[in-house]
Amino acid sequence: MVSCSTAETALRRWCVLSNERPVSPGEFTETDLLTLSGQPIHSEMEFLEELTERLMLRYESQPFNKPLAFKSLPTKRPARTRDFYERQLLRRDTRNGVLEARELITWASETLALWIEQDMFTTELVDGNPPHGAEPAFDGISLVLDSSGELRLRLLQVKATENRLRKNCNDALTGFDGLEKGHYDSQLLNRLTLLEERRKLPASMEATDLWTSSERQYKVYGVHSDDRRSMQILTRYKTVVAGNIARRSCCLVFLDDWSCAWQTLEDLVRAKLP
Repeated sequence: MVSCSTAETALRRWCVLSNERPVSPGEFTETDLLTLSGQPIHSEMEFLEELTERLMLRYESQPFNKPLAFKSLPTKRPARTRDFYERQLLRRDTRNGVLEARELITWASETLALWIEQDMFTTELVDGNPPHGAEPAFDGISLVLDSSGELRLRLLQVKATENRLRKNCNDALTGFDGLEKGHYDSQLLNRLTLLEERRKLPASMEATDLWTSSERQYKVYGVHSDDRRSMQILTRYKTVVAGNIARRSCCLVFLDDWSCAWQTLEDLVRAKLP
């Protein structure tokens, strides 16, 4: 589960979700993460401090593969050092002609999405993948209470992009399409079975029941700086995920200054390093 340094409702101190609105074509529901103050999200420094702590706890808790000969030895949590962080999280790479800390953006966006899922919805479980993990079609899973009071499995995809929201949302649907067609059945069942073995699933639920349920839900989280009003997104959602609209949803987080938002977060991470 997601580790957190404050109460589970911490996000509501600074943020709220807009009312869900139906979107067509695609026939899905969409909501936005908004600040209670009405100010840009990257100007809410207490919120960013909490996100930074959650991000760093998650980064330091990632599993590390050990050589087979040392499998029996305990794994120590990595030290919070600049060297450890600059090897991956703070490393700058060029993508689409822009030099940025892409790993930081990926880790932070997924951490935020898991936090939203945990605090803003009625969930029994929120569990994120290690970035670049073995599950190519989903970045996290949750067990969420639906309108009828039933717990449903929800598979999450998180996309972070300054100005490619439509393309990245289409990429998420490609993963969901594979899940619906059974291309990733073994990965999903293995993940659910592991959660069951670790007793993270409710006692009344079994991994196979969740795996075979036709009421499985999907959610795309999009962190972006695009003009959402000028474009259509997820227009194939219903084609990919058929059935009730409750199965298809999207949550967007708008950053009005992409570079400033991530630089601020990077500065907060560096300030916590010895």
